[in-house]
Amino acid sequence: MTYDDWSFAAGASPGRAVHYFSLVSNDDLNARYGARLHAGPAAAKVWSVCRALQHVGEHPVIVTGLIPGAAADLLAPPQMVESHSVPVAKLATAGRRIARRLTAALSFLRYASTRVRPGDAVLLYNAFVDYIPAAIYLRLRGRPAILDLEDGPRTDERGLRGAVGRWSYLILRRLCQQRVVTVSTLLAQTLGLRRALPVYGSWTPGQVAERSHGPTLRVLFGGAILQETGVELFIGAVKRLRYTADVPIRFDVTGFYPREIGDRLRELASPDGPVPLHLHGEVLQAEYRRILESADVGLCLKLSAGSMGQTTFPSKAVEIMTSGLTLVSTSVSDIPRLFGPDQAVILREESVGELVEVLRMLALNRELCRAIGRNGQAFARERFSPQRVGKELAAFLFDEEQPA
Repeated sequence: MTYDDWSFAAGASPGRAVHYFSLVSNDDLNARYGARLHAGPAAAKVWSVCRALQHVGEHPVIVTGLIPGAAADLLAPPQMVESHSVPVAKLATAGRRIARRLTAALSFLRYASTRVRPGDAVLLYNAFVDYIPAAIYLRLRGRPAILDLEDGPRTDERGLRGAVGRWSYLILRRLCQQRVVTVSTLLAQTLGLRRALPVYGSWTPGQVAERSHGPTLRVLFGGAILQETGVELFIGAVKRLRYTADVPIRFDVTGFYPREIGDRLRELASPDGPVPLHLHGEVLQAEYRRILESADVGLCLKLSAGSMGQTTFPSKAVEIMTSGLTLVSTSVSDIPRLFGPDQAVILREESVGELVEVLRMLALNRELCRAIGRNGQAFARERFSPQRVGKELAAFLFDEEQPA
């Protein structure tokens, strides 16, 4: 697929366009613009969904207002680049915090008024306040945007940030179309959405090497490492396994975490001993792929009691399973709806004892671990295939009936 001289971005491309408004970056864009922005699961999902749309002949472009620039660029048109085979419109933003959000909002509005054509679809990744002026314009023009909700309004988030997030959600729900893309069926039910399509992500064929399965069970814990994502379960399990020291297990930790959690993980980190823990922190995508490809088990420990566990789907589960790792997850969101006991290991309870028991079982029964990983991979690669995800999403965005 090519876009000659980026004519697509100028409004001359044939076919239907999907303008995916977002606040994301990746390693490639960070290097290109000299930025140091988090490139986590949100960015991975945005790119995977766009590749799925490309797979079925649609024309997506990621429109990002996250990457900062100079004030002199605010009147310039968006910079069109290609990143990982997907067109990206890098909008002009400047300043910090409130100033950056305001300039991003103006740039989204300008993009919507100059680049979105009749018949195009506009998808808003989460209900960020930055989108509101553009959403107002699109509503007035009679072609409202569609929300892609990765989580619901956080009732447990206090202060100005929490209030802005909740009001932004309410405003955008009124401005956007009634049909909504969501991260899970559970989120749609929780928010009372009558017409929703759960999109968990997609995978890129050929992206992962064959697993080696060495004598030590290698366990990966990554993403946003917070109280809500099970850091206490993880730390407790590592300590208990070190106390017994009777099974060959190694842990690798990647991702980002607050300073206080980082301090606790650094105290736990040790490359030697009976249960080594390697703390990598945030790494470039190539290094993350290397760590992922060397692992046997991937952990998703999001807690069901918190607002995050009730409203979000652990998107790294898709990456873990399509990569051939055995998924060990808490019973949150759509996880128990999607995966059977022969495709993933779902904890019966959110306790250190349960997690330790499961990891010991997988370490001592490697053939079972490999079998669950293979079954999960086969299921996930069909369920989250670019053909299926792209076809379902395109039909939903353009309001087409799916054939029976």
